[in-house]
Amino acid sequence: MLIACGCTNVTPFEKKESNIEFWSRAMDPSADKETLLNLYNAGLICLKNNTPIIIDKSMNFWESFKSTLDNNRRDIDGKIRILSIIAENFRYNDLRKKLQVSPNTINSARKYARLNSPGAIAIVKPK
Repeated sequence: MLIACGCTNVTPFEKKESNIEFWSRAMDPSADKETLLNLYNAGLICLKNNTPIIIDKSMNFWESFKSTLDNNRRDIDGKIRILSIIAENFRYNDLRKKLQVSPNTINSARKYARLNSPGAIAIVKPK
């Protein structure tokens, strides 16, 4: 697929050494290949397929956000405004389960976000 896009394989080592490949879309990829070869010979290209350590902060986020909603002093209007910040970015079921809010609150927060923008102060309607 990359060849069809006009790319050239500039990997400075053989496939049996690592599954990692480097590609270039330059008109003359020899400079790219030489740079990669120099980096490879200097030991600056890591070929090990180490999986990165991923720290799951999602539960911390949900607990913090739920605490914010629970400790809100402005009752339901304040909760809807706070929830409007993330209401459009998460699935409906995730919001219900993780934050334990009612379906009406989620719908109101989404409507609030569309009308006023997420987290903004409500627009005063002209009389």
